[in-house]
Amino acid sequence: MSIRTATLTDAPGIARLHQQLIGELAQLNPTMFQPLDQPDLQAVAQYIVGDSATAFVHGHAPVDAFATVTTATTGKGPGIIPHRFAYLVDIYVAPSVRRQGVATELLTAVRQWARDQSLDFVQLNVATQNDAATALYHQLGYRPQYTTLQQPLTD
Repeated sequence: MSIRTATLTDAPGIARLHQQLIGELAQLNPTMFQPLDQPDLQAVAQYIVGDSATAFVHGHAPVDAFATVTTATTGKGPGIIPHRFAYLVDIYVAPSVRRQGVATELLTAVRQWARDQSLDFVQLNVATQNDAATALYHQLGYRPQYTTLQQPLTD
């Protein structure tokens, strides 16, 4: 596998894949996501040039998978144990390279980046309908900590 840290030259490819990701999420959960009309280069660039974030990619022109990650902290308050952690913002693997270990390699890179930043853990969210991703995360040792529930208020 060739997982590497993204550069600004990767931004258009990542933005294209991000657009595909949002399209797939809109199919899984149309009340939370809507397809993007065009790729968002500015949103992608913040992970490539940011001090507390990074992006990893697979492939070379065109990029066929990416992960974006940033640092975060737990809230402060009585009884809360403070933590600095890595938050996996997005991960996406193009259909043409799925089931080939690319997501595992991206997550390995994210984990190593988090360790290099002296963070406490990696956290992510996954759509409950995304069974393949959930199974992969469990296989790699991710465990549920909280479950978010929603009750629609529309009739």
